[in-house]
Amino acid sequence: MNLTCKRKLYFGNATNPETLIIIAVLGIAAAVILPMYNGANTKAKKASTRELFQKIIIDVKRQNNEQAEMPQSLLKEINSQKDSWGKALSSKFQSHVLTIKSAGPDGIAGNSDDLEQSYEWQYK
Repeated sequence: MNLTCKRKLYFGNATNPETLIIIAVLGIAAAVILPMYNGANTKAKKASTRELFQKIIIDVKRQNNEQAEMPQSLLKEINSQKDSWGKALSSKFQSHVLTIKSAGPDGIAGNSDDLEQSYEWQYK
């Protein structure tokens, strides 16, 4: 008695329905993974911009606490720096409070995704 298996597995020759299923699975995986990546990327850039704000404030404290007013050259220097999205920061000094702003991920100032840090100017 000769028993042989006549069924062969072919991995290199996928049929059209199998190919469509593979493409669908990859599309679903991409639809799940890409938004997670973009969200993590935005969070990292926001954290980096907040860290930049802290560095600027530390520099301001170290260099200029002896003066009653903030020098205009310092505001220009702050405004020349860029946030994590490559957009220029904006700053203002009013009523002894330094405010540094970034337009955030969308690059449009004045909406809910803006980042802002304030520092009360304390001179000796």
